[in-house]
Amino acid sequence: MSARVKPNKLAVRNYCGAALALWALIAWGCRGTPPAATVAPKPVKPQSLEEPSHQLPADFSRAIPVYPSAKIASVRRPKGAMREIFFLADGKLDPMIEYYKAGLDKGGYQITATLKMAARKTWSCDFHKGGQQASVMIFPNEKDNSLMTIDLIYEIPSTATAAADPSFEDFDVIGPGEVAQSAPNQSEKRN
Repeated sequence: MSARVKPNKLAVRNYCGAALALWALIAWGCRGTPPAATVAPKPVKPQSLEEPSHQLPADFSRAIPVYPSAKIASVRRPKGAMREIFFLADGKLDPMIEYYKAGLDKGGYQITATLKMAARKTWSCDFHKGGQQASVMIFPNEKDNSLMTIDLIYEIPSTATAAADPSFEDFDVIGPGEVAQSAPNQSEKRN
């Protein structure tokens, strides 16, 4: 038979005291640094593609024809160098096509492509002038079939100055230095 060993009361007390001290130290250390405040990100409101006004933008070329009864439905914010304007007008497709063809010709635009889909009552036209690209599409309005939607997309004119024109170069032909000050040799004089 094995003899039962009585634990030493002092050893148990020391062991429990050490465990309690270790637990207190750990608890104090975890509590010592407050957790970083988490800030919820502000909800991002999706930006509208539409401009706040229903006026023709200042960058709109007055040479581009606008159908006489057309009213601006919306003006889109520029996307890159392009801007889109939606008009609503009452009218028939064929007279509108003739108006745009005549107006673009009168405005000095060159029509590069057209497509008429009579069954869908739609017409699209690509045109340009001086490097500025544009297009117009006419189709029945989704909400009111008695109206036509005119979707006009145009390239915003560049506001670059002549100073930024890389085709102009100004060279210093007099300049300092040995080569600039020396007389041309005989082979250069003949040319």
